[in-house]
Amino acid sequence: MNQYYHNKFFKSVNPPVTSGHFNDVVMIDNDEATCKGTKYLLDLGHKRIGFVNGPAGIRIFDKRLQGYKKALQENGIELDESLIVEGEQSSKTAESAVRQFLAQALPPTAIFTTSDLVAIAVLRTVQKSGLKVPEDISVMGFDDIPVASLIFRLNQTLTRKKAKKLPKI
Repeated sequence: MNQYYHNKFFKSVNPPVTSGHFNDVVMIDNDEATCKGTKYLLDLGHKRIGFVNGPAGIRIFDKRLQGYKKALQENGIELDESLIVEGEQSSKTAESAVRQFLAQALPPTAIFTTSDLVAIAVLRTVQKSGLKVPEDISVMGFDDIPVASLIFRLNQTLTRKKAKKLPKI
């Protein structure tokens, strides 16, 4: 993509889509999308939100963690590091996170995951523990993968990665 079209495109796109540090790449604004998702849970009345993130040091997951922290800060919620679990995007990480969260004296009332696959594993683990979603705890995924709509019916929340219609080049 030549520079003229590159500049024209990025001037026409509104957040949460942003140009990364790569050439010819359109990426979601991970921190803004996560901030909005976390604010949504806060608006529902959740004050203790568990956060299951991917590995630290990977830009996408670092940005998603920044968005989570930003939403808490903007809403006057003190950051509780015990509500953050970082690790591989796997069912093992999800299961470990849920066990860690539910063992706390004040467990979270919602869990935000940075991928739908992890959200599915969180949902399964929460249900195995005897809790009901959303009556006892809310679960939010991130990505809107096709299978998620089959699993997350009306009672779970997913953050969709949506971009505005791309201009013709």
